[in-house]
Order: sequence, then structure tokens, then C-alpha cells
Amino acid sequence: MIAGVDSLANVTAGSHPDTEAYRVYEMLRRDIRSGRVEPGSPLRTEWLKKTYQVSTSPLREALARLNAEFYVTTEGKRGFRVSKLSRAEFLTLTELRNDLESKGLRKSIEARTEEWESRVLVAHHALGKVQIESFSDIESVEKRESRHRRFHLELLSECGSSWLLRVYDQMASHTEWYRRIALRDATFDASYFERVERQHRDLMESAFQGDAEKAVSCLMDHRLLSRDQVLSMFDGAVAV
Repeated sequence: MIAGVDSLANVTAGSHPDTEAYRVYEMLRRDIRSGRVEPGSPLRTEWLKKTYQVSTSPLREALARLNAEFYVTTEGKRGFRVSKLSRAEFLTLTELRNDLESKGLRKSIEARTEEWESRVLVAHHALGKVQIESFSDIESVEKRESRHRRFHLELLSECGSSWLLRVYDQMASHTEWYRRIALRDATFDASYFERVERQHRDLMESAFQGDAEKAVSCLMDHRLLSRDQVLSMFDGAVAV
């Protein structure tokens, strides 16, 4: 087994230093992902220092970390800007993520254990406890996103490759960002979560039965829903 609870925590969380730079990194990352700071927006140093109550040195460290994670880009002497969202890049990202996730899921199912099933069940149960009415409820969205990604990572956690999990986690983080921007003005009713829950349950049960083909098919149906929601943003209308 390459990943259990402890190693998945390392994959998804990394180090969490108690520093001013990390505090600013977390706050700015949250604001970028929620759309409070718009994609493509210039990040003026004085505005950042005033908004996040931070000095120059930790601000630079936070921006460097966000740049390494592709949330911001550098513009030479003009400083930093929030990365732009692109339809073409989203499609490429989605294709790569789907390929990697399908491969990891197949390998994980092949190596499945009772312990793995227990971890997946716990993650699925935790996810079901959090529902949101709109993406403007940032705290609830952050909690659900974290649990949703944990559920999918647990499904992959017997794949045998910590690199696959790390790369998948980064790609999942960015596809979530696209989706949050696409749906930030949308509202959700019970039927939406019932549909998503059916997809999760079908995926989990297929994986537990060792039916990799069906599990991957369920996974792709689930991903198609998210993909179409984001594409609707680029095409001028959001579908929920």
C-alpha cells in the first residue's frame, strides 16, 4: 500500500508552517479560488499589503508559492497577476486529469483491501454531511471541496504511486477553481445533490465489487457533469 490516511495527508496538505507568509498565502489562495480576486486581475503590491495586512517579505514568499502552484503569473517588472482561465487549457487539464484518475482508479481497484474500503467509506460518509446552497457560502464550499477531493483521493489511494496522487491532487485543485468560478452565482437544490450522491455511490460500489470498467465509466459520467458546468461558463450560460 502506498497511501493510507497519513500519507494522503502528506499528499494533500504538505507542510503548514505557522508563518506570516503562509497565512497570506492561504488567504489570497482562498480569495482567488472563490473569485473574490478575479482571474486575470493585477496584484498590486500596495493593495495586497493593505488588504492582507502584510509586509513586503512575507508577501513575496506567498506570491512565489502561488506562482509555483500556477494560481498567479509573473509579469516581469510589473509584478504578479492572477492566472487567467482558458477554455482550451481547461479542456487539456480535464483530459489529463481524467486519464490519470482512471489509471489510478484501475490500479487501486486491482490492489483493493478491506482497509482501503473502510477509508473510502469513511470519506464518503464525511462528504455526505456537507451540502451547500450556493458557492457564495465560502466556508461551506471549502469544507465540501476538501471532503470531495479526499473521497476521490481515497479511491485512488491503493494505486501504488505517491507521484500519481500528488499530480492528481494539483490538477484536481485547478479544475475545482474553474468550477467554483463557473458556479459562483448558481444555487443548488436537493435534486442536484441527490444526483451527485448517486454518482458517488455507484462509483464506490463498482470499485468495491472489483469492476474497474464500470467504476471508470461511473467516474467519467461524474466528471462529465463538472466539465459541462465549466464549459457553460465559457459558452455564456451556466448549467447546474
